[in-house]
Amino acid sequence: MNRCKLVLALGGSLLMGLAGAVRADTSDADLRAEVQRLNNRLAEVEGKQNANWLNERRAEEIKGLIRDVINDADTRASLLADGATAGHDGNFFVGSADGANVMKIWGQIQFRYLFNIENANAGDKEDEGFDVRRAKIGFSGHVTAGRVWDYEVVLSIAAGGGAFFQDVRVGTELAEGLRVDVGLFKLPFTREELMSSKYTTGVERSYFNEFFTGNRAEQIQVTYTAEMFKVRGSISDGMNSFQSPVGTDLTEIALTGRVDVKLMGTWEQGDDFIAWTGEGTSVLVGAAIHFETSDGANGAGAGNYLSWTVDASGEFANIGIYAAIAGGHIINGGPGASVDAIGITVEVNYNINDQWVPFLRYDMVNDDILGTSTDHFITAGINYYFAKHNAKFTLDVVWFVQGGGAVAAGPENGGGLGTGDGFSGGGTGGGVSFGGVPFAGTPGDIHAKDNVVIRAQFQLLF
Repeated sequence: MNRCKLVLALGGSLLMGLAGAVRADTSDADLRAEVQRLNNRLAEVEGKQNANWLNERRAEEIKGLIRDVINDADTRASLLADGATAGHDGNFFVGSADGANVMKIWGQIQFRYLFNIENANAGDKEDEGFDVRRAKIGFSGHVTAGRVWDYEVVLSIAAGGGAFFQDVRVGTELAEGLRVDVGLFKLPFTREELMSSKYTTGVERSYFNEFFTGNRAEQIQVTYTAEMFKVRGSISDGMNSFQSPVGTDLTEIALTGRVDVKLMGTWEQGDDFIAWTGEGTSVLVGAAIHFETSDGANGAGAGNYLSWTVDASGEFANIGIYAAIAGGHIINGGPGASVDAIGITVEVNYNINDQWVPFLRYDMVNDDILGTSTDHFITAGINYYFAKHNAKFTLDVVWFVQGGGAVAAGPENGGGLGTGDGFSGGGTGGGVSFGGVPFAGTPGDIHAKDNVVIRAQFQLLF
């Protein structure tokens, strides 16, 4: 009903009311009261009609505003790298809609408490404190530029503060199963070193590994992967050379080769040593060899270094087993002449329920770097996994049972024990790097025997 019809209707009602009132001999005051009531009613009806009109108009305006916002959002999305994707699939990632270019962003944090008791001749025999052992952020993925190139750049915190590029790698697939990688990354040598620090069973890798590891070097590496085996070959600046400018390399040339054979299971099961529920049986064996010649013009000493290793791992029901043997031989090493070293490591762990995983490890290294000494280490600990390796707590105890009076650093790796393993630095700290002065140097006098380190660590991956 429009306003005019409403007024006419009310007016007619008013006239009829007046006529009825006159016929009923109603008083003047009653007539005025009736007129006032009808006027009030008319005002009430007009107000409701105006309110309805305003509500309808407001609704139309709101609908128009929503349409404008949606259209603007669609426009902005279409302008965002032609529909770029982003999300989290285990790692945060961004990429183009067609998948031709992808970058994943990930991180690792390891926070520790350390307590060690040293059987030293002098000085502080007990040390304890907190340590951010590892804090890394990595960028990896692939770009399409003529062909598909994958890459990885890892920025890591340095001991004592500061940061450095730990890995800088670029690679591409040349043919099915065949790829080449260049840059700064790990040499294909000891199995423990090739396994990421994210996935180690103990708080730290074994002393065996620290002694013989090749760690990182600038290199060109070729890999061929088949169903049952994987072969890797590398030409590099030498073990533990890291980022070494031309003219300062202590190695003339270094060659490394490694072969892995998958007898049972999957390659992914080799990422760690734990037999997770539902993975099935796994057996992996491997062997590697490394040879490098010293560049005597760039440092003290001269000679060649030959190193080798053989290892095997297995996962059976809830039990994980790993064992390795390695040797290092310095040939014509200057004043020290030829020296040799050999070592073994054995680790066993038991997966109770995919959360609690206790383990036991034994290391032995026999070397004549210090004059025929044999070092023995026993490590026992337990892991609690909140979400497998993504969030876990590890507690272990390292017992340096007995040694030859000092613990040597590896013959060409800058290894040995030190603050990274929980042992104190300074006068009783880790060995002086043989990598710093090839095939010569003085290992750090860490301890004689019966030294204990208690380590507790929480790890978060994102």
